[in-house]
Amino acid sequence: MRRTIPSGAVARLSYPRAGEPLPEALPPGERTVGQLVAESIRLYGQRFWSIIPLGLVFVGVDLASLGRSVSVQTLVLWAFGPLFAAAYVRASAIALPGRPSRRAFVNAFLVALIVFVPFPVLVRLYILPGIAFFALFGLGVPATLVEGLGVRAGLRRGLQ
Repeated sequence: MRRTIPSGAVARLSYPRAGEPLPEALPPGERTVGQLVAESIRLYGQRFWSIIPLGLVFVGVDLASLGRSVSVQTLVLWAFGPLFAAAYVRASAIALPGRPSRRAFVNAFLVALIVFVPFPVLVRLYILPGIAFFALFGLGVPATLVEGLGVRAGLRRGLQ
């Protein structure tokens, strides 16, 4: 038996009512991508003004490389590499409940630099190798920050 939908009927999404508590988050190993994205948006939305400076790195790269040749754009990316690394470490630190040690910050910054250095070349080959390299090692930065790892251990942890 086939059901027909009356003309003019519209499917509506159901949202939690305002003021109702949100459902409890799943454990980290079981979270869906959607839940992770929603939690990130909420976290960074609560700290909006401290997040704004992180985007200035992208603005600087865009302004410095606008209308330049590919080789100059690659050099600009390398020149801004330490700022990208610092922004990534800062974004990771904002997500933490406490403040990591100075040593953890330095190690996380070094891991971020190591992960970023090949990116300008990889992205020129084709964007996918650059993204794949970030995917393989990029999570070493927050792992180094949270777990207080050394540089080598942080890169290994990112690969895990």
